Amino acid sequence: MLGNKQTPAQTNSAQPAQEDRLRPSTVVDTSAPATAAERHEVNGGVGLLADVGQLCGNAERLLTFVESLRVLRCHDLALTITFAGLSGHPDPVQLLEHFCGALHAAGLQRSDRIACCIADSAVPLRSFVLVTRCWLGGGPRYLAFPDLDGAPGGPSQPSRQNWSYLWRMRGSRWAVWPLYGGAVSSSCPLLSSERASTVVPGFGLHAPAESAWVPVQLHLPAFADSDGRLSIERLETALISSLDAADQLVERIDWRLDAVHEDAAVNRRIGLLISGFGDLTVLQRRDPGHLTTLHAMLKVARHVRDIAWQHSAMLAKSASLLPALVAANPAIAHGETATNEAWTRQWQGALSRNAVRHRNLLLMSPYSVLPGGSACRAKFADLLPVIGLADAFAFADPPAFSGWNFKEFKHFHCRAQAEINRHKNRSIVATRV
Repeated sequence: MLGNKQTPAQTNSAQPAQEDRLRPSTVVDTSAPATAAERHEVNGGVGLLADVGQLCGNAERLLTFVESLRVLRCHDLALTITFAGLSGHPDPVQLLEHFCGALHAAGLQRSDRIACCIADSAVPLRSFVLVTRCWLGGGPRYLAFPDLDGAPGGPSQPSRQNWSYLWRMRGSRWAVWPLYGGAVSSSCPLLSSERASTVVPGFGLHAPAESAWVPVQLHLPAFADSDGRLSIERLETALISSLDAADQLVERIDWRLDAVHEDAAVNRRIGLLISGFGDLTVLQRRDPGHLTTLHAMLKVARHVRDIAWQHSAMLAKSASLLPALVAANPAIAHGETATNEAWTRQWQGALSRNAVRHRNLLLMSPYSVLPGGSACRAKFADLLPVIGLADAFAFADPPAFSGWNFKEFKHFHCRAQAEINRHKNRSIVATRV
């Protein structure tokens, strides 16, 4: 753990020596307001996408993929392998078993720090869990739901069999956690959305493959009194100090893989996970089904989002502009022409209004609207519109759903998926140029 007054991120903004670098996905935990931006825990790692059909048919690509796994596991870093490209094979379960066996034979040892995600409905969940636990270990397992706006005629929900498995095995060592959304957006209107194709461990963040994130945990009830009254001043102070620390950690973390290093440098992603909306609702003795409760939680979420992005814009002016924005300049494609000059003028004007230092900031989990313990009930699903304010979505550590029935469980996830899908297309293409 890093000390509260001697953290490298706070004491040295210069480029660190290689031996001073930190391990990936150090979490800035603001669960206690008195220690905001002071507690740092190693949590998380890297998400990799494996197109199993292509890798098994290309020995050179398979060796490159295995080497990436070796590098990450050599340093005991958590990782998630997302399996895709299985549906075209006559026996997808056999192909998955062959691939996992090949990884094990190449030296990848079983570990609970290896998470697995299946993005292919061709493999039953029971087979997916049995095969991957046998060869790779007992880390978390995820099912990526089909995209709601996918190919016409394609599935938009898991099969009945998979829904049944998700429900029956919840809370057990054989559990599979659902994730959905399919895209990561940015509140900066000059940056387009990206495809979320794998899972970053720790928060269970649905994100682009080989993307680099510095996660920040901010639990709202930690900034409230016993009656649920939020201290906005303490909340803002914790938020800003945490973002400052996380911003400096981007350069200090050794991400181990070149592609992840490049993503960190270009996109400077911070994952600010806001949790505790359900717990805050309970503290305030509000009815989660009442519209005024939703408006109150939306007001808090919008305030956190606005403060975070305003601070990112300030850092862009005082430190440096996000490299992804420099690369997005449309004038680059036109060379030395009059069109180039026109684009440059428009782009500079857009940057003066919208420049930021981070591509992504705000994370939400569908489970953040559910309170802990016996208060966790299906009626809290009425707070799900809150999560639509996020840039990306986290799915780790689901509740036990005790006291729920199958219909309520399925309805919660379908509603959360629809809410995410309703908002995710807001920045498919860049605007305001």
